[in-house]
Amino acid sequence: MKTKPLLISLLVLAAALFFSRLMPHSANWGPALAICAFAGFLARKNPLGFALPALAWLGTDFFLGFYEGMLFNYAALLGCSLSGMALVPLTKKYPQLKKGFLNVVSFAGTGAISATLFFLVSNFGVWFFQAPQCQPLNMSGLTTCYVGGLLFYWPTLISTMAWMVVFAGAYQFLRVQAQQWLVERA
Repeated sequence: MKTKPLLISLLVLAAALFFSRLMPHSANWGPALAICAFAGFLARKNPLGFALPALAWLGTDFFLGFYEGMLFNYAALLGCSLSGMALVPLTKKYPQLKKGFLNVVSFAGTGAISATLFFLVSNFGVWFFQAPQCQPLNMSGLTTCYVGGLLFYWPTLISTMAWMVVFAGAYQFLRVQAQQWLVERA
């Protein structure tokens, strides 16, 4: 993707991330992680694929409040962006992934990886910073923290997979529309 359309696309995704985190929604049922992964897919190796969603997340943290373990969440966001970037070589190696059912599966799978990565890293941060108050700082405490976080994991997993499929469909639709528009103008 050329630089200007990429920047516009990433800015739109960052704005969507910003507003989606501030809007009222069910617990862990938003597009935030899918936006980070999809931004990674669009940006490929460009660091803006992580930077703009991370800045949007930071902007919402100004309104929602700062918390211990924020760095773990930002590390998880980087992982989500990297999982989106991993889709690029996959679609180049297997061209059949660019269309149809396999494309949906690959994007949904990236959503599952992103949600799982966020769950593992963010709950580790919760355990690490809140261990003295909630759980002991040992494997038993970490396991208890992960089990307690499962309530939040399932909606995150389902919504991130669903949003990734929506973004993939919208991306394919807009690519086809843009190509048709260019052909008609030629």
